Amino acid sequence: MADDPVWRVYKAAGKCGRTYIGVTKIKLKYRWNSHLCSAEKGICGPLNELLRERGADWFTVETICECYSVREAIVCERAMIAVHGTYYKQGGLNRNLGGGGNINDDTVINEPSVAGLRVDIADQFIHRDTLNIT
Repeated sequence: MADDPVWRVYKAAGKCGRTYIGVTKIKLKYRWNSHLCSAEKGICGPLNELLRERGADWFTVETICECYSVREAIVCERAMIAVHGTYYKQGGLNRNLGGGGNINDDTVINEPSVAGLRVDIADQFIHRDTLNIT
């Protein structure tokens, strides 16, 4: 359908409680496979390092919201990174604050606009489905 959401914001949660938030336009299982390939190739990053250390089975991957535009998806991704505390300097697995790596300044986390966005976006976007990826 033309009205179907085409962007997915997803969460990959490790059994240790550390979490990664990402956004994709492709099917989630293919996006997750690309993370696995990056980890196997030795590409640096908190998610890849944990994947190499613990393996894919140590994670639960789920869609946490679906969006109709890339702008909406980036706003949702940034909000979910803030809500779930997944920025690596907060103990999470995201290397940046979302939106393709354009924001990585620690001061942004505490800005009132981001703090207010956390509640607004969390209320607007609903959890639609959970995927068990093996």
